[in-house]
Parts: sequence; structure tokens; C-alpha cells
Amino acid sequence: MAARLAAELGLPVVPMVAPLADVALGDEELAALRVLARCAADMTSTDAFVAAPHDVPGEVRSRLLVTLDRFGLAHAILAVATTLCATAVTADPYVIKGSCKLVVDGTTYLDMRNGTCPIWMENDGTGRFWINTDRDVYLGDYFAEVSPAGDGTAQAHWNGTPGATHAQGYLGDDLTMGAGGCWTGKRVTVCAAR
Repeated sequence: MAARLAAELGLPVVPMVAPLADVALGDEELAALRVLARCAADMTSTDAFVAAPHDVPGEVRSRLLVTLDRFGLAHAILAVATTLCATAVTADPYVIKGSCKLVVDGTTYLDMRNGTCPIWMENDGTGRFWINTDRDVYLGDYFAEVSPAGDGTAQAHWNGTPGATHAQGYLGDDLTMGAGGCWTGKRVTVCAAR
């Protein structure tokens, strides 16, 4: 078809696939877009988008991907954010209970499953989170902080010594999101999932 059109028009034609313009979203999906506009989700990959900790349940995020694809989803979130307000919206940090794992230089320091790990979410649109602490009352023997850079990478810090109260141990800035809500770099793997 592209070759025929190029011949008829006398212009270069590139075949493309475009998503259907007529998409019907339900109330739950529209509410999810509003939440995603206020609190960014990891969109470095489709797996990361569905698996990373977030207020919007993974099954709803999965439905949005099927309906809109990643490109359409990004534009839908942008459109909703623009409609909500012209400036960035931030909310208070919050804590969820989930599963978490911390492996540093090949040694596993944390492996908490079945909703026993407190995961503190910055909730400012950066995607920053801490595992094994609520940053208020509870501070585990070991805890870590992951700060996404917005380009698909993140840096991480940890306390390094059991009972230490500050995450000053630098773990690298080469972390990338993998499956199951895990950020992995040369020295470290930090996982957080609902």
C-alpha cells in the first residue's frame, strides 16, 4: 500500500500503525488516570509499569496498557494532568505493606514477603521510595532508598550497618528496573512490590 501511494503521490510514504482513535474508558480507568497524573508510575517498561508499587492496582494499570498502549497511556496521563492544573500536583508521602528484598554485593540483607515489608512512598511524582521503614516509627535493621532519575535509571543508598538510622551508604546510580518491581545495578538489587 505504501509503495502504491508513493507512486501515485510522487512523495515518500512510510507505512505506520496507529492506535484506534475511538477508545472508551470506564470510570475506574478514568479515576486511575487522575491518580497517575498526580503520582507518576514507572513507565520504563510495560512490566515495570504493572509491577512497581503504586496506588493504582496492577490489574487496572494492565488494562490501561491493553487499551491505550504505552504511548497512548503517556499522552492520556499528560492530558489529564494538564486538565487537573497547570503546575505539578504533590501529595503527602504514604506507606504500603508489600514484599521487599535487598541484596548488596551478593549478600541478601532483606527478603520480606507476604505483605510484611513497609514501603514508604515519596508521592511527589519522582517515584522515590524506601523499603523496610515507615520513616516515622519503624526502622528495620537494614533499609534502603531508591531515587529514580527519570531516565530509566535510579540511584540507591542504604544504612549498611544494622540499626544505623541514616541511608548514607551509596550503592550506585546504575540501577535499572527489571521484573517484579526490582531495581538492579552492579552492586545491588532493591525490590518493592505490593
